[in-house]
Amino acid sequence: MGIFKDMRGGHFKPGPGVDKPPPTSGFPRFWFILHTHPGKLIIANMLFCIFAIPIITLPAAFCGLNSVISQLFRTGHCYPMAEFFEGFKSRFLQKTFYGLAYFVVLFGFVFIISYGVRGILLIGAAVIAYYFYIASCSFFVMLTVDDVHIRQVFIESLIAPVSFMRIIRLLPAAAISALFVFSRSQLLIPLYMIIGLSIIVMLIYAAVFE
Repeated sequence: MGIFKDMRGGHFKPGPGVDKPPPTSGFPRFWFILHTHPGKLIIANMLFCIFAIPIITLPAAFCGLNSVISQLFRTGHCYPMAEFFEGFKSRFLQKTFYGLAYFVVLFGFVFIISYGVRGILLIGAAVIAYYFYIASCSFFVMLTVDDVHIRQVFIESLIAPVSFMRIIRLLPAAAISALFVFSRSQLLIPLYMIIGLSIIVMLIYAAVFE
């Protein structure tokens, strides 16, 4: 019954064997949130799948998902539906305009792969795609901060990939993203629809959130 309490917004409470504060950042925080709040992650993931209409609402839905994950990472509790819709509707047109720039580049890379491009062109496309993947991760994470100027965030996110540590720390999220996009396994589709994208976004926060 614990998962249903979690879905209703119940906060994590220490129990037997809990003798120290929970981790507050990094990948230990990722495992803590995954273990204690699976219900919230599932709700946020499914809300994204419902409201992410290609091009029209995709960036806004991603902002909604990021809003839920950000709240969990920062405070350890949240109300998924309230957080999602707050992130979804806030400055909808601006988020769509700037967010689509990243999705166009990343979808362009998927398009190149699907047409069988190989060799040096593939390597070059992969490097460019990873650069914009890191930039997009930084962009959506920074948007969860209140009262930020979206255009300034967009510019700062384009600089973020020059950080070597960020390049390394975002590899797990990038690897799982690539697995979902390029794998031919039909078994991954239900996993992606239920919780897969929430896990990816949490890995991004584990790498970026300090």
